[in-house]
Amino acid sequence: MLDRRLIKEFDWVTLLLTMALALLGALGMYSATRGEGGVSPVFLDHLLRLGVGFAAMLVVMAVDYRILDRYAYLFLALCVLLLVAVEVSGRVGMGAQRWLSLGGVRIQPSEFLKIALVLFLARYLGSMKKKAALGIRDVLPTVVVVSVVFVLILRQPDLGTAMIVAGIYVIVLFVAGVDYRIYAWLGGGFAASAVVTAGLAYFKIFNVLNLLRDYQVRRLKVLFNPELDPLGAGYHISQSKIAIGSGGIAGKGFLQGTQSGLHFLPQQHTDFIFSVIAEEGGFIISLVTLSLMFALLMWGLNTSRKAQDKTGSFIALGVVAVLFLHFAINIGMTMGIFPVVGLPLPLMSYGGSSVLTSFVGLGMLMNIRMRRFVFARNGSLTAG
Repeated sequence: MLDRRLIKEFDWVTLLLTMALALLGALGMYSATRGEGGVSPVFLDHLLRLGVGFAAMLVVMAVDYRILDRYAYLFLALCVLLLVAVEVSGRVGMGAQRWLSLGGVRIQPSEFLKIALVLFLARYLGSMKKKAALGIRDVLPTVVVVSVVFVLILRQPDLGTAMIVAGIYVIVLFVAGVDYRIYAWLGGGFAASAVVTAGLAYFKIFNVLNLLRDYQVRRLKVLFNPELDPLGAGYHISQSKIAIGSGGIAGKGFLQGTQSGLHFLPQQHTDFIFSVIAEEGGFIISLVTLSLMFALLMWGLNTSRKAQDKTGSFIALGVVAVLFLHFAINIGMTMGIFPVVGLPLPLMSYGGSSVLTSFVGLGMLMNIRMRRFVFARNGSLTAG
């Protein structure tokens, strides 16, 4: 558990940045869910989930990350089994089969899979003693594991989380130092596949879009032409951009947003919470929010650089990758840069499994930061 000598190394920066983002999210949540009676049950539930998340963060922070590392493979295997269970008997909601009911509690295994994947990659790559660039034989086991996970998530279908999984893998593998020839082969293979796929579609032999659900195809099309279906698949993006743009420099004021207040903005307390904040806080509060996110990511990278071992460094890097991809894709989605893929904004969107996963990841960052020094056998503190 937590050593008293670690108290002076407590990671206040991560904690304060986390609290600041959670507070901004809570204000946006209150505005997005308010009714005539004021405080809504959804808002109270959100506060409860934030409390559970903070508690989980402190628990994870207190347990040495090297202990968590020992069970990385077991944790990943459990998450894969849960993904298979979703495939067999998962609950369906909003056109997707992503949830399981365990003892009356609904969970989304793909959210926990992100942390499991980070631990798996950190354990595997951290244990390698090879100093030269990693070759195909070195990374082949990870390719197999990530491919299986990617396919299981894509079948739910959950394009957003599948993108996160692929992104985590590419980022961590790049930093680990993979032989550049692997990227060359992968790039060449992707380019060749794209040409072949385009040719098959042109001659009406096979269209890769047929592998996607109808609503996913519509979302991809309206990304490039929102006016194609303004009252259907393009409605989310159009209303979100209206909300963000109407905020101006200083915003309309707290609880004064019309897009959210009149419920023109769909999913405003989940995927589009940033649009609510931007409408009421304007460019100023939006910039503050983005600055806090950037500071958290940079501090996380600094934690990765100062970790006492390769495993800790890869864990911290993986957590930063998860947060960065969520921040970038969600905000890009609200601005019409990326398609609507149903990814929540960490620490700010309403959710259960996603909120818990975000706090657990941040707890791991704090854990590694606090243990960036090695305690010698005589109890003295020496730099790692």
